[in-house]
Formats: sequence, structure tokens, C-alpha cells
Amino acid sequence: MPRVSFLILLTCTLTTLLTIVGCDSGSARVKQLYVNSTSASEAAIKQHDKDGNGTLDSTELKSIASIGNVSDQYDTDRDGQISALEIRSRIDKWQAMKVAMVSCGFVVKLDGKPLPEAKVRLDPEPFLADTLRPCFGATDSRGRVTPSQEEASIGNQSDGLTGVPPGLYRISITHPKLEKLKQYHSETILGLQIAPDDPSLMNLELKLASR
Repeated sequence: MPRVSFLILLTCTLTTLLTIVGCDSGSARVKQLYVNSTSASEAAIKQHDKDGNGTLDSTELKSIASIGNVSDQYDTDRDGQISALEIRSRIDKWQAMKVAMVSCGFVVKLDGKPLPEAKVRLDPEPFLADTLRPCFGATDSRGRVTPSQEEASIGNQSDGLTGVPPGLYRISITHPKLEKLKQYHSETILGLQIAPDDPSLMNLELKLASR
């Protein structure tokens, strides 16, 4: 198979929707989704700690790219290992900002050219699936997509606003040209942290290849 290169340029504006709203406010805003950081962090270690030492190293982080891609934001003691406490602290940090959604835009490119009509899905990591829901989008003629929750999953709280709740997500991209590359959809190795204080969201590049 000839080598094919893919590039996804992700740019996320940190335009955010703050939670709530006091009893006197005229209209309700989208409420922040609360993540139990203790149980989530412990589950993350349990699912990905293959050597059983209680932490995640660089090899184990390959199976959870949503953290591995920004491991410097988690590995606060710089020991090359990420513990449950460090994951919990990171989740607590973004939750303390009380941001309900982050507005994100992805530009999907194939061989340096925009890839239109690609379906993009963000699934929360399994240890967050009880709280977060998938987000969806499709690229336009310029390869741009703005994922958001389906209207039905947020009811009348959306108030016409779109975005992705802060969290850790697996990215799946489906398109006829990617059909044989399961590592980018059905067995995806792609991941993304959505956090209101993540500076990498402004200029993130994710390079994909067929081999």
C-alpha cells in the first residue's frame, strides 16, 4: 500500500459557556457536567496500567492518547509516570473553572488538502462515559468541522449554543479514503483532551499515516 499522510489541524477557540445561573437569571445556560475525578482517575489507571505498578508510563499512554498527547499537563512531578492522583488533580483543575462547554473547530486534511465529507466523532474515554456523551460533526468543503452534542442529549439547555464539554475523548474519523485504516475509526488510537485551559488546543497538529 502506498504511503498516505494525513494531517488534522485542530484549532479550538476558548469561547466558553459558563454554568448556571442563579434563580433570578432570565434564561438557563448549559450546566457544567460534574466528573467524579476520584473514580475516573482510578478507573483510568486500572484500564491502562498493564504492568500493575499503579502508574502509566510512556508505553501505556499510547493506549490513551487523550492524556498521552498532553502528558506534561498531568506529570506534575516530572518523573515520567502519571498517577491516579495526577489525573484526579488535572480533572479537578479544569472543573474548578466551571466551564460547561468549549467551542472547538477541526480542519481535517488528507495529503495536505482539505478532506470534505468526513464524519468526526468524539467519544468520552470509557471511565467518563457515565457522565459525558459523544459529540459529532462532519467536515465541510474546506475540511472544517465543529463537533457538538446532539440536541436531544442536552434538551432545552443548549439555547442554540454548541460545543464540547470538558473531558477526555477518543477521536474517530470515517471516510471512504480511510476505510482500511481502522486505527483511525473502529480501533482508533486518536485522542484529545478538551479543557478550557489547554493551550495546545490553539495549534494542535495530529499526523496520521497508513503505515
